[in-house]
Amino acid sequence: MEKYFLSWEEAIERVALVDSADEVVYGIPRGGMCLAILFKKARITHDPLEATMVIDDILTTGQTRNKWLKKYPHVKFWAMINQKPNENHKRTIIQSIHENDAKLPWVILPWEQDKDETVDQHLTRIHELCVTQQNFVDSRYKEYKLNMQQTLQQYREKYKYF
Repeated sequence: MEKYFLSWEEAIERVALVDSADEVVYGIPRGGMCLAILFKKARITHDPLEATMVIDDILTTGQTRNKWLKKYPHVKFWAMINQKPNENHKRTIIQSIHENDAKLPWVILPWEQDKDETVDQHLTRIHELCVTQQNFVDSRYKEYKLNMQQTLQQYREKYKYF
């Protein structure tokens, strides 16, 4: 199976297109949560009711987007990789530096990369990564009652990803 390895630099460039101090961002569990930590200007929230924008890593079928927009009618939706660029949805932000997202093969995100692993191994690992990350954020938030920005900053410093 052909794979496209998205670099950290490309992920950061894509996020920069929509990163704004005016936004309150909620990362949809799994891919969106991993992506949320790349936002520098927007405020990150753990509560989608506070959000102005929900984010996800990849928009493919539109099912996840539709579910979240239906449940939270006050938010916009953005996906870092949009594989449905010709589908208009009034609350979907179509902003991408890569005009051929729809033609990309299986996308391996920067936080998922091990070029020798199989797709099954990859899916297992990313699930474990996101569960671990969510547990870390949840425990830090509850234990120290820090706001999400402080928690994410501590995460960045501890793991030195950015």
